This record gives sequence, C-alpha cells and structure tokens, in this order.
Amino acid sequence: MDDKLQGNQLPANLPMTIEPETPKPLTNQPQSGGFSRPTPPSLPAEPRPRESIALPPLPVRSPAIQDEEGRFPRPMTPPTPPRPVSFTPPMPTMPSRPIPTPPLPVHNFSERGLPPKSNSSDISVRTLQSDLEALKKSPAAVPTPRPIVPASGTSPIKVEAPKAKSKLLFIIIGVLVLGVIVALAGYFIIFPYFFPTQTPPPPITNVPAANLTPSAPTTPSGSQTAPHQSLLTAPANSQAPITLAGLDSFSVQQNLFSEASNRPAGNDILKEVVISNANGQVAFADFFPLFLPEFTNAQLNTLFENDFTVLMYYDANGFWPIYVSKLKSGADLASAKNLIKGLETSSNLTNLYLETPGTPTGSFKSGSISGIATRYLPYSKTGASLNYAWVGDKLVITTSFNGLKRVLPAL
Repeated sequence: MDDKLQGNQLPANLPMTIEPETPKPLTNQPQSGGFSRPTPPSLPAEPRPRESIALPPLPVRSPAIQDEEGRFPRPMTPPTPPRPVSFTPPMPTMPSRPIPTPPLPVHNFSERGLPPKSNSSDISVRTLQSDLEALKKSPAAVPTPRPIVPASGTSPIKVEAPKAKSKLLFIIIGVLVLGVIVALAGYFIIFPYFFPTQTPPPPITNVPAANLTPSAPTTPSGSQTAPHQSLLTAPANSQAPITLAGLDSFSVQQNLFSEASNRPAGNDILKEVVISNANGQVAFADFFPLFLPEFTNAQLNTLFENDFTVLMYYDANGFWPIYVSKLKSGADLASAKNLIKGLETSSNLTNLYLETPGTPTGSFKSGSISGIATRYLPYSKTGASLNYAWVGDKLVITTSFNGLKRVLPAL
C-alpha cells in the first residue's frame, strides 16, 4: 500500500469483502431499577389463511327455457366455499420465578380518627366464666356498663306518627260512636214508638202448683161446735187460721198455698194451720177425700175423729204440708192401717203437695225413725218424699222426710 495515501482514501482497484454480522443471542437481563418481563422467543410467522372469494350464485335456468341447440341445460350448483382453518399458536413456557411482593403501606390511624392497631397478644375474649372468676377475686374488677349518652350538640330523634293514620283512626272512632248512638236511639225511641209493649197481667201468687180438678162441694158429716184442739204434745212455732167459703178441692188448695207463702223466718219451722168454715172446724172425713178420692167419707168417718191437725214445715228446700189424724175411741187399728195402706196404689198422691214434687223415683219402701216404722216414696225434686207412719193411734202423713223427722218428737 502506498504511503502516499492520505486519510481514508483507498485505491479504486482494491477488492473489498463484507463479512455478515453474527446475531447476538437474546438474554433476559433485568433492567436497572425493577423487574423486566422476559422477551418471548420468536415464533415462525403464522401462515395466512387462504382468502375465500364468495362468488355470486349462477342463475338457474328454468327447464322451460332451452338453449340454442334445443337442449335443456342442467342447473348449476354454486361451489361450497372452503372452511377457514384456524391456528392457535402454542403458548411459550414462562420460567418459574418468584414475584417479589411489595411491602404494604403503613397507615396513620390517628390522622383518620381510628384507634391504633393493637397486637394480637393484647386481645382477650370476655366470657361469662371469666367475669365470674374476676368477680370472685375482686368485685371491682368487673367493668360496669356505662350508659349510652348522645354526643353533645345532637338533638334526640323525634318520631312523629303519620297524620294520615291518626286522622283515619279518629274517623273510625267517630263512625263507631255515631253507630252506637243511632242503635240506642232506635231501640229506646223509634222501636217503642211503632211497636208499643203490652203490659202483662199481674202474676197470680195464690194459685197452687198441683193441678186439681175442682170437685163438687161435699156435705159436712155434721156440725162441730167444739173448739179445735191440736194433736201436738209440743206446740208449733206459730199458728194461723183459715176460713173456707166453700168446701171444694180448688178452694182448699188455694187457701193453703196462700197461707204457706207467708213464710216465717228461719228453717226447720212448724206452723199449724186451723181450717174451719161456717159450721166450725172442718172434719177429717170431709177434708181428706178432696185430695185422695179413693177414700170415701163413710170409711173415714167410721174410723177417724173429726178434729185433725194441718201443719206447714219450712226448710231450705221449700214448704211441705203435714196431715195428722186420730182414731176414734174403740175403732179397730188394724182396719185403719189396712185402709190407709191403699194410698200406695193411688194415682193422686201429688195432690197432697202445694208445689209440684216432680216424678216418683221408685216405689214405696219401708223405713224406720226412732223405732217407728214408716213407708215412704221419694220424688225427683230435692226434699220431696211422701211418708206415712202410725204413732200409737195417730196417723201422720208428710210430704218430706225432714218434716217427718221434725213432727214425730212433737206427737
């Protein structure tokens, strides 16, 4: 080479060769100051799918149309376009490398008005068992709950009831009150004006409960001028006279019921009723057949005296009549007992009562009180029981068992 060449000048006839540059390998070196994502390796270029050109469908000739040569051309079916081929490139395998976790920011709770974060060692769970143990150790160790006091400057919340509901409530109450007033006015003013009530007749208080058919007045067996003498050895608690205008069952029953209604005070009381008419004391032979027609005046007049005793016994169950009669001197007691036993077959025994005793609850049975033999027939009404007994030459007929026990010691 000539020394006279200056600078970078080269002779024109000097041959020159250029060596190809060797590509440098890719390295995943992290950049300064952080994490760099690795560069994926180069992939071969994806082959482009062939473009499909959609050709317009060829017109189909009608079979009725012929070509120039007189033939019917066959219809042409457009070719089916090729389906595009999809290619999914494989995903490169990323090298497993731990990703550094940035530190969590530290928050200043005091600036936001929140309580500072406490350590897990300062947290404790309060239970009932721990409170009991703390109370055993020291009563002051158990914290006292503090009342909730609203913050200063805040006003209590006032809940106002909706005015619509209160107004509706007042309307409902007003309608109800108005309806009650109209109903009362209609019941006490309008209804009595158009439908006046009729005053019922006064009740008859002196009508006996037992239904008796008035019988024809009986002819007295004879006038009795002797005054009445009670058959009781011990006097009754009180005495009342009855004067009959006529001697028939209805009149006698009415007067007895009226006198029995004049009840004295107390219970277990005996009141003697003296029955007389214009001729004086009514005879037993005239009085007894008014209630039991099975017995005739002639049968009774032969065996029993004219004077007899009628009593009213009072207890908590009501008032009960008692009838006491005495045999005549020289009369046969067995004949008298056989005659009175016939009342057990009588169908008029309820006539001896002043109030309905109900229905019999059996038949006559034998009993005994203080050694005195009795016969009795119980009824369904409380206290009602028909009893008869012989005390020496005296016949006692009662309409209650308590009345029998009360009168026997007085005979």
